[in-house]
Amino acid sequence: MATSLADQLQRLNVLETSVLRDNKRPSLLFNPKEAATLSKETVYQIGLEGLEELIQKNEVFSQFKHTLFHEKSKSFERSVQTTEINEKLNKSLRRMLLSMSPYFLFNCSHKVLEWLICIFSIHDLRDDLLMLCLPYHESTMFVRVLQLVKFEDKNDSFYFFKQSLLNHAASDIGFLKYVTLYLKDLLKVHSKHELLSVAINFFCIVFTGTLEYLDNIGEDLLCQMLPLIIKGLNSTTADFYAASLVVTVRLVTKTTLSDHLIDKLVEKISEFSVSNLKKEASLVLKIIYQSQEHYKNIPSTAIKNILTIQELPKILDNLQSNGNSIYPFLKRLISCFTHEGVNNDEKLSRDVMKACLDLIKVKNTFVFTILRCILDAVNTKLQISPEAQNWLIEI
Repeated sequence: MATSLADQLQRLNVLETSVLRDNKRPSLLFNPKEAATLSKETVYQIGLEGLEELIQKNEVFSQFKHTLFHEKSKSFERSVQTTEINEKLNKSLRRMLLSMSPYFLFNCSHKVLEWLICIFSIHDLRDDLLMLCLPYHESTMFVRVLQLVKFEDKNDSFYFFKQSLLNHAASDIGFLKYVTLYLKDLLKVHSKHELLSVAINFFCIVFTGTLEYLDNIGEDLLCQMLPLIIKGLNSTTADFYAASLVVTVRLVTKTTLSDHLIDKLVEKISEFSVSNLKKEASLVLKIIYQSQEHYKNIPSTAIKNILTIQELPKILDNLQSNGNSIYPFLKRLISCFTHEGVNNDEKLSRDVMKACLDLIKVKNTFVFTILRCILDAVNTKLQISPEAQNWLIEI
C-alpha cells in the first residue's frame, strides 16, 4: 500500500497545482479554467442533484438540504462572515464529510463536494477533507483531492504525503491520533457500522503497518490504539471485529504486554461478538498464549464465555490439524477446566475438557501436563464430589 501511495504522489506536484490564479477556480470535477466559466447556479444544481442521490441512499443527508444546500447559500461569501458564523459552518461541513465517508467513491458525492468547494471552500478544511478520502487512497479521486489542498512545511501533520504513509504513521503519534479520532467520529455518526468497511480496513492497515515499522511499542502508542481495538472487539460488525483481531495479533506478536492488558483483550475476544468468526477469534487467543509466554492466566469471565462455545473442541482440533501449535493455550484451558470441574464442581467444565481430550490428539509429552493439572486441582480440594471422582477416573 505504501508503494502504491508513494507512486501516486510522485506523479503530483501538489504545491504547484494548489496555487490558484485569477482565471481559475478550484474544482474536483472540472479543470480549473473550465470551472471558472461555470456559474454558481450551474454548480449549485450539480451539487443539489448529488445531494438528492445521497438522500436516496441515506436519509441522514436530508438535514443538509435546508442548510448547506439552501437557496440562500448561493450568495454566501465566507470572507465577509464573522468568526462565529464560520466556525458554526465548519462544524456543519465536518458533519457532512463524516456522513459521506461510506459514499466517497460514488459520483453523487463528487457532485456534492464540487458545490462545497465552490461556495464554502471546503478544501481549506484540509484535515477533514483528507481524512474523508484517505481510506480510498488508491482511487483516482483521492489524487484529485490532493491537488486541491495545500501542504505546509515539515511541521505540518499531513506533510507525510511526500513520504511513505506507514513510515509516517510509525514516526508521528499525532497522525495516528488523527486516524483514531476520525474513526471514532465515524462510528458515532454512522449507526450502521457495516457502511464503514473501507474506513475500518484503513484503520487496520495503518495500525498493523505502524506496529510492523516500529522497533519499540511505547505507552503513548498503546494509549492511542487500545481503546479502538477494544471497541472493535466489542463490535457485532464483522469487518470491525475482524480488523481488531488482526491488529491484536500484530500487537501481541510485536511486544510484551502487561497481564492487566492481556486480561482485557482475552475477556473481549472470548465474548465472540461475531458468531461466525469464532474460529478466527480462537486462533487469536491461541496466538496470545503462544507469544505472551509470561501470561499464565485466563480470566474467570473468559472461561465462562469459552465454555459456552460448543464447537470449541472441533475448533482447536482444526487449528492443530492446520499446523498451529495449540499447546500453550490448551494447557491454560485444561488447567482452568480442571480447577472448575474439581474445585467448583462445574459439570460443564468437566464435559468440555473431556470433549477436548476425546477429539484432540495430543503429544505423549502433553499427557504429563494434563496429569499435573489434575494433581494440582486435586491437591487443593479436600473433598471431591462423586461426579468429579468419576470424571477423573474416566480421564
